Amino acid sequence: MTLEAGQQLLHYRLIQKIGEGGMGVVWKAEDTKLRRRVALKILPQLMAADPDRRARFEREARAVAALNHPNIVTLYSVEESDGVHFITMELVEGQSLAQLLPRGGFPLNRLLQIAIPLADAVSRAHRAGITHRDLKPDNVMIDTEGRLRVLDFGLAKLQEPTESTEAAHLPTVTAMTGEGKIVGTAAYMSPEQAEGKPVDHRSDIFSLGTMLYEMATGKRPFQGGTSMSTIGAILKNEPPSVTEIDPALPRDAGRILRRCLAKDPDRRYQTALDLRNELEELKSEIAAGVHAAEQAATVPTTRRLTTQLAIGVGTVSLIAIAGLVATQLRDRGNPSPANYDSRPITASSAMDDDPSWSHDGKFISFNRSATGSSDIYVTAVDGGQSVVRAQGDGDQVCARWSPDDRLLAYVSTDQPGTPIFLIPPDGGTPRELISTDLPALDYRVQYIMGDRPWSGDRKTLLIAKATETAQVAIHRVDIAARRVEQITFPPPNEDDYSPSYSFDGKRIAFLRSTQSGTALMEVPAAGGDAEILQQAVNSFAWRPDNRRIVFETGAQLFEIDLPTRTIDQLTSGRGDSWNPSVSAEDRLVYVAGPNHDQFLYIVDVETGERVQLTSYSMENGGARFSPDGQTIAYASDRTGDHEIWLHHLGGQRETRFTEHPERDGNPEWSPDGERLVFLSSRQGDVEKLFVANADGGGGARLLVDQPINVGRGGASVFDPVARWSPDGGSIAYRTGGEEGSELWTVGSDGLNSRKRLDGVTGFDWYRDNRRALATRRRGSETELLAVDLESGREEILFTGGLQEIDVAPDGHAVAFCYGRGHMSMGLAVLRLEAPSTSDGLPRAIGEPETVVQAEGTWHVHNGGWSPDSKRLVYTHDRDYGDIYELVKRELPL
Repeated sequence: MTLEAGQQLLHYRLIQKIGEGGMGVVWKAEDTKLRRRVALKILPQLMAADPDRRARFEREARAVAALNHPNIVTLYSVEESDGVHFITMELVEGQSLAQLLPRGGFPLNRLLQIAIPLADAVSRAHRAGITHRDLKPDNVMIDTEGRLRVLDFGLAKLQEPTESTEAAHLPTVTAMTGEGKIVGTAAYMSPEQAEGKPVDHRSDIFSLGTMLYEMATGKRPFQGGTSMSTIGAILKNEPPSVTEIDPALPRDAGRILRRCLAKDPDRRYQTALDLRNELEELKSEIAAGVHAAEQAATVPTTRRLTTQLAIGVGTVSLIAIAGLVATQLRDRGNPSPANYDSRPITASSAMDDDPSWSHDGKFISFNRSATGSSDIYVTAVDGGQSVVRAQGDGDQVCARWSPDDRLLAYVSTDQPGTPIFLIPPDGGTPRELISTDLPALDYRVQYIMGDRPWSGDRKTLLIAKATETAQVAIHRVDIAARRVEQITFPPPNEDDYSPSYSFDGKRIAFLRSTQSGTALMEVPAAGGDAEILQQAVNSFAWRPDNRRIVFETGAQLFEIDLPTRTIDQLTSGRGDSWNPSVSAEDRLVYVAGPNHDQFLYIVDVETGERVQLTSYSMENGGARFSPDGQTIAYASDRTGDHEIWLHHLGGQRETRFTEHPERDGNPEWSPDGERLVFLSSRQGDVEKLFVANADGGGGARLLVDQPINVGRGGASVFDPVARWSPDGGSIAYRTGGEEGSELWTVGSDGLNSRKRLDGVTGFDWYRDNRRALATRRRGSETELLAVDLESGREEILFTGGLQEIDVAPDGHAVAFCYGRGHMSMGLAVLRLEAPSTSDGLPRAIGEPETVVQAEGTWHVHNGGWSPDSKRLVYTHDRDYGDIYELVKRELPL
């Protein structure tokens, strides 16, 4: 029978077909009794009619049901309805390992995060007498919480004593189509499996080795143009060592994979448990720095641009900044990383960030984002359970210890004003100290305090606080009197963050964000002029000798000696390192690991159904539907350069729209779909608007010679910075002015630019060239306004935590990111009543309706509406990282 969405099988309503293989079709379904989403694996009727095949299908169900492991999919029941045989199982929503695999392979620490639980899951199946026989990246899922699941035991072979050798027949190669071109299974077979010989659990170990090889290098060890040539390579060829492909990998990684891929099963690991133990040992050795000497010392590259780099820079070209730093380092002599060991302090699938030492050196505080928001944790440095100390609906960040370790100061976005609270580190009731007046969703919240904001006498606290003009400056707070003194005065369109006392309390270092980058600055604690210490710094921490500062740039850690301005490199390699903190004993902790991955989704606003568009790792965002709804333009840095890509919804291959070494991003379509305006740094350090034909012809031309205001005055760096008017005649954009952010318009020919609005953090046209919706700061909250650009009339539609607005083409709704904190930010829609006259303004209907809610370790960023005003494209942003200690190795005499 033909199955369709909406059809009922018993009490299961079919929603969407999500997979198909040799042993069945998989549907997403709703269990109408228990009101939960499940996966149904349905046996094709032709196979169900065969008693042997049906028995094999039911044996799969028994095999999976017998397993109880957090990394193996959970089976619920075996069912039959009107001749349709199916099993119900846990629905795992996320991405397959095949979708997540970067072109060049995973960084080693991320590879091990996946490989260890994968080997452990297979080991559990083997101990139950089950051989999977179809291990491949398509059968491994990483869910939205970051947890791995092994799927599809459809080729599992139970090792029962009565089973004949015929049961070990050659597995079906479902991957062959047409002239035999491989699309999957055959590439992961063991030699004995490819020859049709009996197989046991050691065949799975070969398949695991094939997967690990591909995870490490981005290449399969055995390749061919057809299934037979691939099988021939498996039987005869020896692949190059992974260390030949990537010399940065430790030699032990090559040894482990060579043993997995041995042709003779007797020469492989004899159990998956042995393989898991070897991988765990390798992970421990890497954390301890055992393999550090094998890695070549290199100047940091810009291939992996982290969220911290992006939000710390704000308006500047990220690649240009990293290039600037590399140039400075070359001018001073290439620094070589010292011989350091690293050991993990935390290990989770969440985002552990922003560590801070207690003054006695026994504990650290940090932020953990694991439940849709960021919470404050405290952990003993030398081992112990991490304990939550502050949590709420919004983000709790930036925890800093008082000099006597009796209080933690931290920032909360739970309520308007984004206040600073004080709480005992062993628990208690938090006490509000003072508001910072920063919006809850503002990325700068996590930079309100630097590594050492408390004065030595515990009487004052340094914070970044918004001024009356919405600039951010460094202030000193008298804790007892709650008096505030502004101590830095940044120039217009510049902001100051992350203030930190030196250990002797005589100097204050901080970060200043400008149109051309983020600089490390210093000012005397007693007062005086600020001085630039180092360009392109995103986070930093003083050393106890008061002459050295550890800083992060290009996602690696360096150290500058201030009297001589010499620089030493502390970390290197494929992993990122950021947010250092230094103790009074000169111990250094930092955040390590890949920072975040972004995936594009489309959501149906009415039904809530979501479809994933891309599975590329790294940064992929700023997506915009074309006027005909057939193409989505977005920015991605997955190739190493930040470029604009076109995703074609008709199924064609994606095309690269821009290809330039400088940063291109924030695309916006013209109403006729023939041109794109986008942001680029290709003319220097600041970003400006360029226009190009959508068909790629004619090249890009500068639209207007003004710096564009991205992330200034409380705006989101993900907000579209340019909006084409409905008639296509002009383009609105944001830039900096004397009083903060300004909205300007310019003709689509680049002429007749003029200022239209002050203090705008976001903007979109409403139906015509006269009316618009805009966002503007109101204290620490954001106002959503309807504006008549001709008369200047404004109406407030909503006030709260929102950003990244986009108006539906039919004018009946506006979508935006909504929440009490950046890490808990979801996607919401506010319904609008359209005006009946050409000069009327829309009004809001009710409160915002959440369409996509942040969950676990991910939150969202908005893209925009489809032309029919029914769907939204948006970014699913997942963050992860762990805290490590960096320890200088004692060299032998």
